[in-house]
Amino acid sequence: DPVYDVVWLQSKTGTECTSVSSDGRLLFWDVRKLSEAMDECVLNDGNKDHPKTLGGVSLEWMQEAGPTKFLVGSEHGIIWSCTKRPKKQVEIGTWFGTEHRGGYGKHFGPVYAVKRNPFHVKFFLTVGDWCAKMWMEELKGPMLQTPYYPSFISAAAWSPTRAGVFFLCRHDGRLDAWDYFYRMNEVALTQQVSDRALTSVSVQAQGRLAAVGDAGGVVTLLNMCNGLVDPAPNEKNLIGVMFDRETTREKSLEQIKKQAGTQKHEKPADGAGGMQIDEEKYHEREQAFFSELGMSGDNLGTDLSGMKK
Repeated sequence: DPVYDVVWLQSKTGTECTSVSSDGRLLFWDVRKLSEAMDECVLNDGNKDHPKTLGGVSLEWMQEAGPTKFLVGSEHGIIWSCTKRPKKQVEIGTWFGTEHRGGYGKHFGPVYAVKRNPFHVKFFLTVGDWCAKMWMEELKGPMLQTPYYPSFISAAAWSPTRAGVFFLCRHDGRLDAWDYFYRMNEVALTQQVSDRALTSVSVQAQGRLAAVGDAGGVVTLLNMCNGLVDPAPNEKNLIGVMFDRETTREKSLEQIKKQAGTQKHEKPADGAGGMQIDEEKYHEREQAFFSELGMSGDNLGTDLSGMKK
């Protein structure tokens, strides 16, 4: 099967890398001996009884986030967090977006990009359908997401100089720049780059230049404006506070859902949760409502026959 993504690893020899493929394997290599992989991890859907192998299409590794941590985007909209420890088998630690693993909010298509924020490495960005989603390592569902686009999103990249800026490639040939420091509900800048679908984007380390590739094989070099390059005062800390606030909100919502689920199981199964209905008062209020609307006649509303009184 095709290899969709390859990442170089920091090692003493400088010859190690890892790759992910649609055959459902995350492989670790030493380029001095490419005849066989050093290690591998089989990517599955997280089902404990009958695990199913799923293909991988994107890969993220960052030394600052931990040399043993790998994020992998799947063909089925979920994201894996894999761990590779010395002299131990590579294992999957978290299935982001997988419902039977306690997750939610998966993408509706292959996850074509997984990118950690370079300033706050616990937070990462994914694209996989008509929107981009923001995740946090401690949450199994997304904490933020963009509105749905009219066209498919195919690639993403963070700004290396501004903590709240990221770029999205669209299949209608446009490149969008989002600036969460300025506003979170609307795109900051849209640029028509090509008449063909955009497929990849890479931003220079200094943040001034961005290379964008399209489906026709053309690479366009963009020169960014100062507003997308120069960080605002205290931007890194303020974006971190915003991410932490959204994380706390999502954790609170998860706790509320768990409590609601527990109470639902404890409720009696009879009627509408044991609620008593006074049929006479119900009909009086119903008739008053229809009188205000200028309507008359018998049995205009809901028939309560068969309901528990």
